[in-house]
Amino acid sequence: MRIDDSVVSTVSFVVKAFSPPRTPADTNDANPQFEIRNPKIHNPQSAIRNPQSAIRNRKSVYNRRMLCVICRKRKGKRLCPAKNALICPQCCGEKRIVEIDCPADCVYLSEGQRYQVQQKYARLFRNWDEFQKREVVRLSRDFGDIFRAIESYFAQNRRSLGSDQNLLEALGVIEKSLQTESKGIIYRPAASSLAAETAAKEIEKILEARRNRANITVSHLTSSDAAAIIRVLKEDVSFHIRSGSSYLDFVTRSHPDQKESPRVIVP
Repeated sequence: MRIDDSVVSTVSFVVKAFSPPRTPADTNDANPQFEIRNPKIHNPQSAIRNPQSAIRNRKSVYNRRMLCVICRKRKGKRLCPAKNALICPQCCGEKRIVEIDCPADCVYLSEGQRYQVQQKYARLFRNWDEFQKREVVRLSRDFGDIFRAIESYFAQNRRSLGSDQNLLEALGVIEKSLQTESKGIIYRPAASSLAAETAAKEIEKILEARRNRANITVSHLTSSDAAAIIRVLKEDVSFHIRSGSSYLDFVTRSHPDQKESPRVIVP
């Protein structure tokens, strides 16, 4: 019976699409055990003499080719369009956008963003009282543009900001500055690190630009509103630090359209 050419080409395409790229570890020079023409696997006489060993060898080759191309430890279950290979769900969830240049139309990207936001704020809301919940909803409705601008700055400068601790320190000095301002004193303490001080200045610029906007279509930003926004951001960063996750990575994954700014080295 002759197999139709179109069927063969379709099967070849699927095999190629779902197989991870060959690495030096797959070649005969690197590891002769996994060479395609290994006589232990393809020798009929060897398979007859020791059928269980032949089956184990075949399973070993199959499992090796189904490993995640990123960690090389877990089984690849998701076809990653950026890697054009299979990756495991854990690498997909932890490294999307941060280390993997995900295309905007990736179904796992949109589903993952929605899931991580829902899970995070479900946990946060359990620890908030009704006043805190209403306050967060009000601030998000009236000053959502400020939150987006600050989070976009974080996503674009993730590497230069360094760590969540730097962000927490920057937000802390801004909060103290707003507290003294409410008492009629203009004073802001300096941050202990350059990254935290830079972040504090950039956040202050965003707040000041919003304050100076004379537009009846947007809510006026008062000092108390600015302080409330900073408190929400501090709680957000602190939540990630307590849970052992990265706020900077979370923000970067939540804003895939914000590419990280190139780092310019001045000689």
